[in-house]
Amino acid sequence: MIQLKIIKEMEKIAKNRIKKLIDSLNKNSECASLLISAAEAPFRSHDQLYPFRQNSDFFYFTLCGNSRGVHLLLRSDYKRPLLFCEKQDAENRVWEGRLHDGKKIASLIGAELIETNKLETEIFAAIRGYSTFYFQSDQSTLSFRIMRRLSEMRAFEAERLLGYPRKLISASLVISPLRMIKDAHEVEAIKTSIKLTNQAIREAAREIAVGISEFQIRAILDFFFALHNGVPAFATIVASGGSAATLHHRTSAQLIKRNDFVLIDCGCELNGYASDISRTFPAAKRFEKWQRLLYLGVLRAQMEAIKKIRAGVKIRTIYLAAVEVLTETLLELRVIKGRLAYLIKSEAFKPFFPHGIGHLLGIDVHDVGQMRGNLDFILQKDMVITIEPGLYFSKPIGLVLAGGVRIEDNILVGAKGAEILSSNIPKTIEEVEAFLLN
Repeated sequence: MIQLKIIKEMEKIAKNRIKKLIDSLNKNSECASLLISAAEAPFRSHDQLYPFRQNSDFFYFTLCGNSRGVHLLLRSDYKRPLLFCEKQDAENRVWEGRLHDGKKIASLIGAELIETNKLETEIFAAIRGYSTFYFQSDQSTLSFRIMRRLSEMRAFEAERLLGYPRKLISASLVISPLRMIKDAHEVEAIKTSIKLTNQAIREAAREIAVGISEFQIRAILDFFFALHNGVPAFATIVASGGSAATLHHRTSAQLIKRNDFVLIDCGCELNGYASDISRTFPAAKRFEKWQRLLYLGVLRAQMEAIKKIRAGVKIRTIYLAAVEVLTETLLELRVIKGRLAYLIKSEAFKPFFPHGIGHLLGIDVHDVGQMRGNLDFILQKDMVITIEPGLYFSKPIGLVLAGGVRIEDNILVGAKGAEILSSNIPKTIEEVEAFLLN
């Protein structure tokens, strides 16, 4: 009974998303078709493949994470989608196993199933008579390859002789607005991912000690994800000392030293959804005076930024709230000198805080939507975002040794405020020291 209830709920979610997409097609274009292809397994070298990871858009509309050789075609004048599945021969199945379960997916989303060994030919026939074709921008997909073939047709061939689409539009135009707003199912999935990330950070942070390597801490995080059926949502970052000034530091065998900060930036991908958390720990388990001043500045900047979050607010407002506190902190640490207002206007903080305040989060760790680097981006209710101020020093300056602090949480945007989804992960100085010393 429980399993049946879950399947019914998944059916409801997938069908509702597909309906919204078809409605959007009708609003944006007349006589349109849209093709979403499952991911293909990319080659690593020779006959070896990278680990398979489902195309995010295909997963969003089908809730299917494992199938290959499957393609979802939507047409503006048909309420029922078509699901094209590649036929698999017996020999291939011996080597590769089952590539897909087309019948199961078709049943879940209410699609008509078409199994064929001539996918491109069949799909071309199905989009004939439609003036607009929405395609995926991922060049590895059949959707993109069909767009390219259409674009190479001469106009008279496509329109007059064959009746194929001539207007070619990126599918992200209609898909991204849907994916940016998270439904209750997605919020719960992200919370579950955060919970596992919380546990992994706690396991790894307990092992932080002088003489331990960055790589050993990273291995604990990645192993913990795998142990609980997750994978890293991105390359796990563990950076100590001056390495933390490199934002996407490639974790190495560098040994942790007594005066170091250890910056952990990680998140697991679980059941299709990502989390993205940063925490910074003192290697000595207690904050030294300069570490305390630096850490408190970054923490206060984050909390001031979070206070500004609500639907309708521009990212600029949130970013500047953090910038003011970070600049004050740099002044207090004698890293920069001058009047606060001038230092903010001249962006004197930039060498120490070179990145934005956060990004959208969902199926992808850097999810769809143009928020990163866009201060005019306006938040909407039920978006999930990260807030991640930091200060970084590649060499000693003022009262600060080489190192970096970043504090990052995952936030659900509400109509009147923000919900910190990752609030259970130690963050205040009191919480961090109590955790490390117990």
